[in-house]
Amino acid sequence: MNLLQKYVKNGALSGDPADRLLAANGDPNVLRPFIGEDGGSYVTHVSKMGLTEVIPITNAATLRKDEWKILDDVIVKVAKERLKLVADLRAAGLTFTIPQGMGKTVLETETQSDVNDAIISMDGLRESPDDRPEYELGMLPLPITHKDFMFSARQLLTSRNGASPLDTTSSELASRKVAEAIEKLALGITSSYVYGGGTVFGLTNFTSRLTQTLTAPIAVGWSGNTLLTEVLAMRTQ
Repeated sequence: MNLLQKYVKNGALSGDPADRLLAANGDPNVLRPFIGEDGGSYVTHVSKMGLTEVIPITNAATLRKDEWKILDDVIVKVAKERLKLVADLRAAGLTFTIPQGMGKTVLETETQSDVNDAIISMDGLRESPDDRPEYELGMLPLPITHKDFMFSARQLLTSRNGASPLDTTSSELASRKVAEAIEKLALGITSSYVYGGGTVFGLTNFTSRLTQTLTAPIAVGWSGNTLLTEVLAMRTQ
């Protein structure tokens, strides 16, 4: 989840988050400016070579680096609690990294059909079916899941004066909503996302999914062997 922030300088908005994102080639870290120990404003930027560098900026930052860490800790904690299915998929290596993904809205894929089986003959003079695979383009949307929240200037000042710690309730609730939305999309229990001629499906609403009906235990003649037979049939399928 990216935290987009508007900046106020001399009573007016300073800088356009979209322009900053474009200038940084889609690196969301440029939208997370922090106040350094010297009072200056900095951002962390990952270059095209994969190197992390801290860059000073002229626009004023609002949050300190430790305050960003507090938010990150809460967000990561909530995501780990909720994203069980997504975490399992990632652990199984079922991920695909898209370079500069922020600058792309769809992933173009290509499907290929199979060809006919080979034939068996004694002298090889018999002709086999002459065919070739067919190709078809497909589109997979690359949406962003997000939920807005904010801190007032007074909340930040109160926290820095030591009266009370920074209230992360809003960020925790927003992170929870993002995590739940991603999990529901992966499960297929929410509406599939459609964009650019493609659709993002989940496990239970994918059009080519394999399904099997289990007999209810209250059905006449049901036994434990009924369930065992049906589960084995699911594994075979």
